[in-house]
Amino acid sequence: MNMNKTKVLIIICKLFFLTYSNNLYSNDKHEKLLNLLESNYPAEFFFKQASKDSLQEGWMIIGGKGKARIEFSPPDNTLIVANGKWIIFHDPELDRTTYLPLKSGVLKALLDPDSFQNKKNFVVEQTTEGEKIIFTVEFNIEEQKQKVFIYFNEKNLTLLGWKIIESPDKEINVKVFEIKKAKKAQLLKEGIFDFTEQMRKTGTAYYGPYKREVAKIENNGKLN
Repeated sequence: MNMNKTKVLIIICKLFFLTYSNNLYSNDKHEKLLNLLESNYPAEFFFKQASKDSLQEGWMIIGGKGKARIEFSPPDNTLIVANGKWIIFHDPELDRTTYLPLKSGVLKALLDPDSFQNKKNFVVEQTTEGEKIIFTVEFNIEEQKQKVFIYFNEKNLTLLGWKIIESPDKEINVKVFEIKKAKKAQLLKEGIFDFTEQMRKTGTAYYGPYKREVAKIENNGKLN
């Protein structure tokens, strides 16, 4: 699993957390960020993600309360689903599924309001650049700092994307190039925020707009 792919979902978890928690330390900048996020979500959008050594495109739907689905454009068949309790990574070629609890490590800090009652855990700043409103959120979790820039269009207040800076030479840029409100019927589709054994067996795990063919690798890619 290319760990850069997980960064899309991790930043979305941060946005979930900032949006749906009512117990956080608040100031005018923080409240404005919350309002802008709430005006965009629940959402369906297409994105491009670029880092130093990779470029990916994909589709995402966000349902709130820790629920999301990410599907990358072919030939990348990786599937990422958050069902409120777990983040699920599925590699269909290797027929390999990995579960990461939402309530452990950094993700616990991001999704558990009690972890952010101390205002020292994050700082929100706001600037304007051209037609962009830029919020800078600096997290301090378990003595690890991470800075996230979140961009909005100043005119229509839609989410434009974000940038994660983990170190001076390591950053990930995500550009949202088409976003709209998720329809209630989409959010209620059976299994859209889950990954089941039936989906795995039948190859019916995808809900996004891409047509794809998946060829499984024999023996899960292991040498005999």
